[in-house]
Amino acid sequence: MAKVGDSRTAPGVHIVDIPITKLFNKQGVRYVRIPTEDPTGSETPGPSGGNYTELPIPHSQLSAGVAAAGARGKYHLLKLLAQLACVGCFVAGRRCGPTLLIAFIVYLYVNGILALGVLLVSSMRALYNICDQLLYHPEQPETSRTHVGLPSTMNLPYEEVTLKTSDGVRLHSFLIKQEDNFESAPTILYLHGNAGNIGHRLAHAQGLFHTSKVNILLLEYRGYGRSEGTPSESGLYRDALAGMDFLLNHPGIDKRYIILFGRSLGGAVAVYVASHQKYSSQLAAVILENTFTSIPSLAKVIVPYKAIRYVPRIFYKSVFPSEDRISRICCPVLFVSGLADTLIPPSMMRKLHTKCPANFKRLVTFESGGHNQTWQCRDYFEICRDFVEEVKSAVDFNGGPESTVWPKDQLSVHVTADIL
Repeated sequence: MAKVGDSRTAPGVHIVDIPITKLFNKQGVRYVRIPTEDPTGSETPGPSGGNYTELPIPHSQLSAGVAAAGARGKYHLLKLLAQLACVGCFVAGRRCGPTLLIAFIVYLYVNGILALGVLLVSSMRALYNICDQLLYHPEQPETSRTHVGLPSTMNLPYEEVTLKTSDGVRLHSFLIKQEDNFESAPTILYLHGNAGNIGHRLAHAQGLFHTSKVNILLLEYRGYGRSEGTPSESGLYRDALAGMDFLLNHPGIDKRYIILFGRSLGGAVAVYVASHQKYSSQLAAVILENTFTSIPSLAKVIVPYKAIRYVPRIFYKSVFPSEDRISRICCPVLFVSGLADTLIPPSMMRKLHTKCPANFKRLVTFESGGHNQTWQCRDYFEICRDFVEEVKSAVDFNGGPESTVWPKDQLSVHVTADIL
């Protein structure tokens, strides 16, 4: 005798689909009646004259049987819908001919292009938004936003100042001042790189302060250290201009000797200020150290995917196009390049030096200089000191550095120096 749920068929018995209406209770047990073609004495006559075998159904098998019956019902429904769809397509094809097929293909083609376009735009938008996250790292090292070292730890006399930008952002800064000749000393506006805060630049500032005898305004970008706001390309430009305005309006600063210093990202900000129509004539000189030609050009070098080469510049949120702006700088420029820089190719510094039209320019390369360690090379501070003194002398005696031309043998200097 066949069992419910058994895939095998007993001799003379055919298992049929079991409608739920044929399930019944008898003395508290669930039974099912299965029609048979070869009845025996144990079979019960059916109401229509046929014979049935009554089989008890355990609860677990009953649930499985009901579920299977429901699944078969859904299958038949889907089969019916598919048949209706085929008939509909056939009728439509007969009535519309190839026009319907062509229209359908065009529909898929156009929507495919639109979908691809949406995908590309979404990808570029993601790249646009993630650009700043990859470029600015005010949180590195971990305590950069909570702890800023003071110049007093380096025995540097200073004044803690707060600058306000044109868009209302308050910037934290240090003005490190020469005690004996504050009003006559050149002043450097120091523009740092893309990580850390101004406290991390104190050791470098100390060397410039004592060797070159300069005042230094250590400016902390928005979103860095104890400054307000969030970093962005336009925001950093506003920050640097706020620093320039502070120096130009400070009663104790000699306006003839304002020098920009920019390392890495700060170099790109310095190029912007030096090429600015309002401020270019207010500068005595610029010092650029290990900076880049532009963010898109740098991305093509450091991003390991060839596809980045084909991303249009418009999709970069931050561009910093120094290569385009350097051609508008005519004040003296000192280019400091570490040949061991593994982040920014030294070739970019050479390109900026070549494109700069200033008569008073010099490229100094340090053989063992890394991206953040070039200032630790031997003769570094002496080279900066000589540059500052030459600029100051040109202002004092020649009516301005623009009219001074350095000897050709001083346009490019190579230093085979070891890191101290």
